[in-house]
Amino acid sequence: MDNKELKYKKGIEEFIFVAKSSTDIICDVVSNDLPFNEYNKEKIEVRLRNVVEMFFKNNRKYYPDDNMFEGEIVFDAEMMSDLVTHEFTYDGVTYKEDLPDLDEATTNKFRMAHEQYLKEKYHTDRFEYMKVGTNVMELFQDEQFFKKIYTEINGESKKRNKDLDSIKISTLKNYAYQLEEIVSRLESLSDRMNIMSAFEVKRWKECVQNYSCNLLMLLSKVGSPDFNTIDGVFILKNLLDAIDINTSMDDKDKFIASVIGCPISTVTTYRNKFNEWGRKADEARLSKLKTIQNLCESSLNPESNNDGNPVVKKFLSYIGKAVRDAEGASKKKK
Repeated sequence: MDNKELKYKKGIEEFIFVAKSSTDIICDVVSNDLPFNEYNKEKIEVRLRNVVEMFFKNNRKYYPDDNMFEGEIVFDAEMMSDLVTHEFTYDGVTYKEDLPDLDEATTNKFRMAHEQYLKEKYHTDRFEYMKVGTNVMELFQDEQFFKKIYTEINGESKKRNKDLDSIKISTLKNYAYQLEEIVSRLESLSDRMNIMSAFEVKRWKECVQNYSCNLLMLLSKVGSPDFNTIDGVFILKNLLDAIDINTSMDDKDKFIASVIGCPISTVTTYRNKFNEWGRKADEARLSKLKTIQNLCESSLNPESNNDGNPVVKKFLSYIGKAVRDAEGASKKKK
């Protein structure tokens, strides 16, 4: 796994963890009509601290510096190391958990000894792995915190973050499934939420739901080509030509402009430019044309299922001719 993939997998998994942990709390509060008072807030804080510690323990590869969210949550490095260790010495006996084929009895013996080892070393039954001062519930309720962890995935630019393409499609689908579940659970609470619901809970729900929807939409675009207006005009223009409908060029331009959402003059200008693509060498344009060709062929004629369809055949031939003409112009330049 390269650094880019690791960075964005970490970011997405952290977001899903925060969103799911928040959703679990919100659903419990709303479904059980729990008052959002100081007593329940303390119980929620303990619950969240426990799941944060578990997430940290299970994903140590992400946190070599023993902190999460760029220092928002800091752990006691020595205590966390003792917690996740696979080998320790207690009462003169060395215990190892990483031996192959450990049976259940040996595993239980290791865990019991490990528990006693921790209690005696730190002189407590309650371990505070997280450094004092961190309020997890307040952090997870903060909209600016959600914005920050979302922006780290999406990037500051309005353009699609192409670095996300480093993540495998199967992994992205799993992330999307988890986000859909989070959104669905929150949407199901809508009928239970009313003007009497605690403002903090309503705001928390709205924040988690909105940013989860945003991330779900963002992930749905991963791996998709970046098409701009001129590319859309080119595709629709050739598709309409292939259909061979009986209408004027002006009406075609008007239709394309309405679909894409641009002025009719823009469509007319771009259509006149298409003739230049086969005469002037442009490597960037050639690359985009090939991307368009691949998209059209894979979407409209998968496994040659539509070879017998005259409209599809004509449309793909128009796209193919544009690619060949652009390739010819490029070769002449060389």
